[in-house]
Amino acid sequence: MAIKDSDALDPSLSFENDIVLEFSTDSAIFTDYGDLDHVAHAQGKRPHIFSRYYKNGPEVPIADENSRIPLINSGESISFSDFYGSTNTIFINFFEKNGTTNYYIDNAGDSTDALKGTHLDLYDIASDFVTPINSNIPTPVVVTFDSDVAFNYGISTGGQFSDLTIINAGIIAGRGGAGGSNGGGGGAGQNAITISANATSIIIENLNGGIISGGGGGGRGRSLSAYGVTTRSGGGGGWNGGRGGNSSVSGAAGSGSATGGAGQVVTSKSSSATGGGGPNVRKQVNGSAGSVEDAAGGLGGGAGGAQFCAYSSGSPATYAGSAGTGSGGGNRPIATASGAPGPNSKDAFASQRIRYHGGAGGTNTGAGTTRNGSGGGGGWGAAGGAGGAGGKAIKNSATVDSLLYIGDGIFYGTNDGTA
Repeated sequence: MAIKDSDALDPSLSFENDIVLEFSTDSAIFTDYGDLDHVAHAQGKRPHIFSRYYKNGPEVPIADENSRIPLINSGESISFSDFYGSTNTIFINFFEKNGTTNYYIDNAGDSTDALKGTHLDLYDIASDFVTPINSNIPTPVVVTFDSDVAFNYGISTGGQFSDLTIINAGIIAGRGGAGGSNGGGGGAGQNAITISANATSIIIENLNGGIISGGGGGGRGRSLSAYGVTTRSGGGGGWNGGRGGNSSVSGAAGSGSATGGAGQVVTSKSSSATGGGGPNVRKQVNGSAGSVEDAAGGLGGGAGGAQFCAYSSGSPATYAGSAGTGSGGGNRPIATASGAPGPNSKDAFASQRIRYHGGAGGTNTGAGTTRNGSGGGGGWGAAGGAGGAGGKAIKNSATVDSLLYIGDGIFYGTNDGTA
């Protein structure tokens, strides 16, 4: 709430009923500013004296709406008319600058860039507008993300707030988890918004058209050892930048490795790029013994790699093995974000063989699948196949007295309640 403007029907201002009511955080209202001020000091209450209401002092924060109020220690005189339209709430508004960068107006009135691929710490930014008290932002703060804004590496509260409101009309997304490399486990998807410190009140309003999504989890890789040959495939990357896992072959067939496909990060609501394809490594000694398909990239989760081990007796004997890498996760934030299809292990022309097919990536909010091989990456806020968990839309790691979600926007991934 702001103090009335000078063109209000009744423009008169009252120190107690307008200025103190807007800016003071205690309920002690005095009609005498003499001895009672000393009583207030003794009782731990704030004295309501006009000198405390300079900007950037104990009561009044720096904000555009408070530009007429003189700064503390400026030597300028202060008057009631300075307070028309002033407010006790800090407003921080983010807008898109270009395809890779957002910006906001800092407390000096300058445009400050914030890359879409950086993790945003709201406490650090709010501390530039108002001085924390005992590591707490005492002033209500409203952070707004315009409809063209995208942050693809998550945001966090970063520190304590008394009263924080986040209003989103753009995209706030957690990064996708990497696919498991060389048979290993997939990485978890990142949370979109992390409440990392205690707060009295937090409101998250996701407006119509706004998207808050956890990253997709990375799929698990798979190891296969047979006939003296070991193949280790890579899992698919999760939606929003999850990289496909690497693969390798070792043993009697020879040794080699391949690197998984790159992920694509969301930069706007019209993003629609598939993750990089996942190649395979194939090794053999004597003869010919089959192959595996490369893993194609997806708009959602990437695919897990296929693999086989094969052996044929004879003179000389044939040994062969192939292991596919995972493909990268895509960046499409709206339906339909198709997951990559699972690649097949083709027939191995050998008397003895074991084949594993790669899992498909998750479509939209779907989890990655496994088939009988490595897992595909998860879609929006979804888990990878036998791999990493999907990121949450809202992760609450702190104690919040009042936590409220409102609005008609879309949440992908779960929302934590109060802790």
